[in-house]
Formats: sequence, structure tokens, C-alpha cells
Amino acid sequence: MTRLAADVLMRQQGAGSLDQFAQRFFGIEDGRIEPLTYTAEDISKALAQVEPMDWTARLRNRLDGYGKGAPLDGIEKAGWRLTYSKEPDAVTKLWNENDGDTSLVYSLGISLDRSGRIDQVMWGSPAFGAKLAPGVVVVAVNNLAYKGSVIKDAIEKAKTSDQPIELLIRRGDLFSTLKISYKGGLRYPKLERIEGAPDLLTTILSPR
Repeated sequence: MTRLAADVLMRQQGAGSLDQFAQRFFGIEDGRIEPLTYTAEDISKALAQVEPMDWTARLRNRLDGYGKGAPLDGIEKAGWRLTYSKEPDAVTKLWNENDGDTSLVYSLGISLDRSGRIDQVMWGSPAFGAKLAPGVVVVAVNNLAYKGSVIKDAIEKAKTSDQPIELLIRRGDLFSTLKISYKGGLRYPKLERIEGAPDLLTTILSPR
């Protein structure tokens, strides 16, 4: 259970929230400078004081195990869903334009700087499967000199092409060519409202 999921559950069950939990749990010895340790049981008890229920089982389920995919239940119960668009949000777009970076984290699974040097590779992504790693430089894409616009165009064209995306890369002084079969197109995450569902997320994120 994520913090958001816990907050949403408390708001749905009654009038409690994580704000009330935080007021009860933190700052209980004002002026103390020594560390004040706590256990998972202490957290469960403090949560139950705000909203009575079996918090131990819910927290242990999240701490000791994991479900399929990302823990999105909190977002969805808060009235929103995670979707993807081929256009980045305004903040990501501005960041890329200012720094010259290209974020393909949710498509190929990499981010690159202005020169084509890979800064990040996402575990389990197509780029990870192709054994790309941070520090590798993408010199060309489908025989065209690297630019952020060039690799984005190649990703979009690959959706309807039988040919994989071909990258000329440099590792130190060694050049090589590799091919990545990916047809998912450009993907950037965004949240959209679930029609008819209460918008608890806006309430939770609003200034106090």
C-alpha cells in the first residue's frame, strides 16, 4: 500500500487522512534532538487511531510482497488514471528544450544528452535488452547523424515499419551497430480524470 492509497482509503472510509496521522505520529516530543525510533507496529497503531482497521495486514502485504505492475491503485481510487501520450507534458518539453536532452524513458527506455550520450537506461526496457548502458554514445540513427528529433522520428516510423531501429553507437573508441525491435511509438506519461469518480487527488495535493 502506497502513502497515496492509504490516504485515499482513509478519506473514503471516514473523515481521516494522512495529515491527521502525521500530526499524531511526528513531533510528539517537541524539542527532542536524539533519534526517536519506531517500528512498523507503531505506524499501524497510529493509523488505526485515525481510521480503525487492520493496517498491519495492509502494510505487510505491500512491504513483504508485490503485485503485477506499478502500484497505481491509489491514483485510480483518487479519481485519476495513468495514460500515455506521444507528446511530453509542458514541464518535460521545457526541460528538454533548455538542456538539449531527449527523454525516451517510457519508449526505448533511455535518456540522452545533446551529444547523444546515454544518461539513463531503464531496467527491462528495449534499450536494456539491446545491452545499451550509460556512457554509450548514439552516433547515428537509421544512417542519419544523431539528433533528438531524428531518434524520435525513427521511433514513430518504426510503428508501421518491418525494419528495426538501427543505431550506430560508440563505446570508448569502439564503434558498432545494433538493432532494436520496438513498435510502441513515443510514450510520455500523463494523468487523466476518470469520469464520474470523485477527485480526491486534487484535494490531497491542494495547499494546506
